[in-house]
Amino acid sequence: MAGFRADVRMLDALILSMKQAASLTTDDKEHILRSAAEVVAKSMRETLKALGLYRSHALHNSIRALWKISENGHFLIYPEGEHHKYNAMLHVRLYKRSKHGRTYAVGGKIKSATADEVGYVLEIGSPKRGIPAFHWMEQANNACIEEVIDKEQNAWQAYLDGIGL
Repeated sequence: MAGFRADVRMLDALILSMKQAASLTTDDKEHILRSAAEVVAKSMRETLKALGLYRSHALHNSIRALWKISENGHFLIYPEGEHHKYNAMLHVRLYKRSKHGRTYAVGGKIKSATADEVGYVLEIGSPKRGIPAFHWMEQANNACIEEVIDKEQNAWQAYLDGIGL
């Protein structure tokens, strides 16, 4: 009868190899996750272009994959940085005795909108401002699932090959 035969030496080798795999360093985790994070960032940029949401390219160019060092270690992939500046609370008033409708500006602070705020508004929409929800991040994440899994599996396999498993 043909079958699989295992002995104690194989069990010891399996336990040793599992310990080696469990001793994954932060740099190794970062390398494995970075390969997948770059795929997601690229997919987000392509989705913005496909939906026509890249008039000034500020949102498109601000998408980054940021490594957050913690106990588990993970990547945050989102737009970061300043998107644009605008005048807030600017009021235009008419001179009291103007015969020709001359005006002057009162107040106005220069504020900046961040890229993650703009991305968030384009993701979920803003009915009061007449901005529809595009769900661009959700579309991008759904579009690249298979490629992300492949990249992570290839990076994990390369790590296992590197330690001789």
